[in-house]
Amino acid sequence: AKNNINYLNYRKQFGEPVADYNFTSARKMMSTAYEKDKGYRLYTKGSPEKVLAICNRILYDGKIIDMTQKHRDVIEENIKKLQDKARRVLGFAFNDFTKEPQWEDIYNVEKDLIFSGFIGIEDPLRTDVKAAIDQCRQAGITVKILTGDNINTAKAIAKQLGIVKPDSLVLEVTDIDEMSDQELKSKLDKIVVIARSNPTAKMRVVKLLKETNNSVVVTGDGINDAPALKAADVGVAMGIAGTEVAKEASDIVLLDDSFSTIVNAIKWGRGIYENFQRFIQFQLTVNVVAFLTVILAELFGFKMPFTTLQLLWVNIIMDGPPALTLGLEPPREHLLENQPIKRNASIVTKDMLLKIVTNGLFIVTALLMLLETQVLGGSEAQQSTIVFTSFVLFQLWNAFNCREFGVASIFPNIYRNKVMVGVVFLTFLVQILVTQFGGNVFKTVPLELDLWIKIIGFTFSVVIFSEFVKLIIRAFQGMFPKDHKAKNQEI
Repeated sequence: AKNNINYLNYRKQFGEPVADYNFTSARKMMSTAYEKDKGYRLYTKGSPEKVLAICNRILYDGKIIDMTQKHRDVIEENIKKLQDKARRVLGFAFNDFTKEPQWEDIYNVEKDLIFSGFIGIEDPLRTDVKAAIDQCRQAGITVKILTGDNINTAKAIAKQLGIVKPDSLVLEVTDIDEMSDQELKSKLDKIVVIARSNPTAKMRVVKLLKETNNSVVVTGDGINDAPALKAADVGVAMGIAGTEVAKEASDIVLLDDSFSTIVNAIKWGRGIYENFQRFIQFQLTVNVVAFLTVILAELFGFKMPFTTLQLLWVNIIMDGPPALTLGLEPPREHLLENQPIKRNASIVTKDMLLKIVTNGLFIVTALLMLLETQVLGGSEAQQSTIVFTSFVLFQLWNAFNCREFGVASIFPNIYRNKVMVGVVFLTFLVQILVTQFGGNVFKTVPLELDLWIKIIGFTFSVVIFSEFVKLIIRAFQGMFPKDHKAKNQEI
């Protein structure tokens, strides 16, 4: 385009080809034959080493001469220089036929060609790719390059990306073809590049990675990538440069063909997973508190703390908006600093169980204390209403506790999910209406303003308690730091 050359004009001069040999991953080259005034000419391009292998002559200073070993050595040396600069090299050759050959006999047609030259094509890395690779490394994700490029080109690109370490293995597909599955499995951790890859090799690597309990994401754009895209846990095709076959075989199609978009998708995927955990933690805490409070009240001889309709109301509001808005939490920035979750890991973690147990027991203890004593004041008739309202408000406050995992405080991100804050507030207003005006249905008694203030302060204690527990854990972890190491996801 820069030289104002349109290759279509040249094709029109030659007319339609009399024979076409399409590119395949095995041959790694393609050829096209045209009829000329005095015979036929075959044009071939492809992998320089493949093209060189079928040439016995060379076009040198405008003359066709026999190719010597010295010629080959000089050509290969110059090709390697380009490949070491991360250039993709194409070799070119041609041959003339005075008589029309048997075009269907490809191996006799593509032989004894005249080598005419080679070019190095620069495909510069996007500016955001290196940073995205660094984020992957920080997130415990290992990036492997399985490419059809020459090993020198592939290694140069891998070095630019910073994924080649002193003990890394950069191999060609022929190297892994000679390995048994068990031997290849043992070396997969160190393999970062497999050059001249074909569909079978890509499929094999994906299969073995999955067998070793890795979650595998495959990215690709060509027909040869389709089997691996289909076999991976997640196949990602390029929307701009990708073939229709690759798009059909994939699970996700990138509209911008950017690797950094994949990293961003991983971040959002981890965020969605955490939102599932938030919802589960909240729901389990509500159910554990309701169950234990009723059972222990019965064992201790207290009157039933809740009516059937009150429990039904609790289930409606707790399974509804407050719980669902926990699924709207935006992904935290630290998610790409965490190690991947093992594919066989339980969604309910030890941290979640600890919070369900500690916060649940705290709420149960507080509710039993209300049943036993009139610690918040109020008349005898108001006590059951106070217990019911306290139970609801405890769960609303505990929803904020469920927003953060580990030892992180809830307060820095308190307003990042404004929908959740608003919904919890609206649920609180509805609870006021139920308490003050729903007596005939829910068997409640209106409460004075000072009692509402006391209940709000009393139930907020679950937040204070949770923050205090996390403060103790942070102090303990500071005394005994741990080095967390894991690696369970591959790209």
